[in-house]
Amino acid sequence: MGTGAPPDSLGVLGSRFILAIDASFIPKSGKHTEGLGAFWNGSASRSETGLELSCLALISLTGQHAFPLDIRQTRPKQDRADRLEQYLEQLKDVFSRRLDGLSGQLRAVVADGQYAKKMFMDAVHSEQIAFVTKLQSNANLLYPFTGEHSKRRGARRKWGGKVDFKDWSGWQSVPGDAQERVWTRVVWALTLPAFCGWW
Repeated sequence: MGTGAPPDSLGVLGSRFILAIDASFIPKSGKHTEGLGAFWNGSASRSETGLELSCLALISLTGQHAFPLDIRQTRPKQDRADRLEQYLEQLKDVFSRRLDGLSGQLRAVVADGQYAKKMFMDAVHSEQIAFVTKLQSNANLLYPFTGEHSKRRGARRKWGGKVDFKDWSGWQSVPGDAQERVWTRVVWALTLPAFCGWW
């Protein structure tokens, strides 16, 4: 594959894109299979022995086309390789080498709940792109404190309170830039169908 973004000579990319990341399990056995290890098999809802591929694809929301950008085999734990760090390295590599032609057009990175970690949120936020994933029901979401700080002793207040998705009263009083930091730095608590519409 080349190092640039897919060409738009056919007019299939449209004007809105998302970057999807996910891992795929391949059942495999054998003593001499390279990269064999225990990985999560979503279809069986348990860890099994086999291989795993981490896939990144550019998706056009208007044209409903998917363009695979990068596919890598995940190294197993016995190789002292951290699975999430491998995903993060791949994501950063795609940001730095594959998306130069999409500046300002990529709307979001979309991933399932296993990617709802601070290191992924920070990596995506540094590119000034939204991160769409699914949080656990007990996720501790906070919005930044915007009030005045008194001169009394003690640590300055950093957080203004918890984000309550059932009661939005009071959210309007939070300045727009603070609201933006909540959504982009913490996470957009949306699901894939709700964001993409056509899925």
